[in-house]
Amino acid sequence: MVESMSAYESFRWLSYHVTMGRFSWGLTVVVLLTATAAVAETNEGATLRRWNQEIGVWGGYSPDSTIGIGKVYNRSFFDLNGQYAVTIFARRKFAVKWVSEVVPVALLNEPNEYYFTNHKVTGFRAGATTYGGGATPLGMQVNLRNGHRVQPFFDAHGGVLYFTRQEPVPKSSQFNFTFNFGAGVQVFTGRHTSMLVGYKYHHISNNETAPENPGVDSSEAYAGWVWRWRGDKH
Repeated sequence: MVESMSAYESFRWLSYHVTMGRFSWGLTVVVLLTATAAVAETNEGATLRRWNQEIGVWGGYSPDSTIGIGKVYNRSFFDLNGQYAVTIFARRKFAVKWVSEVVPVALLNEPNEYYFTNHKVTGFRAGATTYGGGATPLGMQVNLRNGHRVQPFFDAHGGVLYFTRQEPVPKSSQFNFTFNFGAGVQVFTGRHTSMLVGYKYHHISNNETAPENPGVDSSEAYAGWVWRWRGDKH
């Protein structure tokens, strides 16, 4: 089995606690943002109605990889996404959206690494920032407090990414599957515009389609902008 020499037990312990700290920090931010919704006044322009459609763009960044399902260290991750959403169910207190996204830019940065088998060095790969792109066609977002200017939401998505080299290690794959889930707030700034701020737990792996499949987990903070049309008056 191929492993990174950076995966010493002491480093594993330290990395686990540091990344779990980031995870807790991300959840704390979401909780604080969500709490602001409790004092937000209702706003007619913030009411989501069935068949409302939205297009948007958002970018996210994780400074390091988190050890969870994924098992590799020292990977930072950035992605830029274009989003299309349609409200498929709406009530006074909540709304449900179907969300599909394209990912024109995904950047996975990694350090120089040695690899070994049975305690013998068997390879080396220079660190690089690897480009990828893909799509996240399967997504769902549930907005709470429909009609309020600040609406907390929960979401989950699934898709694919294709990188310009095998990621995250040699003998893995250029083609990877992704899924993510998280929470955030949608702040309605006008009748047709809103801002997204949130946190995602993001996973990348090839789903055992290659000899190596350690996977990459990222704790990702993100922000974006959304434009809405149709259905506002019905």
